[in-house]
Amino acid sequence: MQNTEFKVRGPDDPRLALHATSVQPAWLWSTDGTRVLWANPVGARLFGLSGARLADKIFGPADPHRRQVAQLAHRLLPNGAIRLERLRG
Repeated sequence: MQNTEFKVRGPDDPRLALHATSVQPAWLWSTDGTRVLWANPVGARLFGLSGARLADKIFGPADPHRRQVAQLAHRLLPNGAIRLERLRG
């Protein structure tokens, strides 16, 4: 699925629907941690941005969120199985 499809289809995608309306923050990150591909409203607010502006933000190499996501990406299964992880901080 392309990045733009997640931005548009987020709440309609069965993999994201539960998280789209959650009171808990939720994000879908690129595997290198440089970008948030999708966020629910609570998740976007934690970064002080709207969902669209958060999708345009690039996280630098020293950003702790980027580093955590990059570490977690190494644990992903090659078959593309869905995996939820919690970020520290």
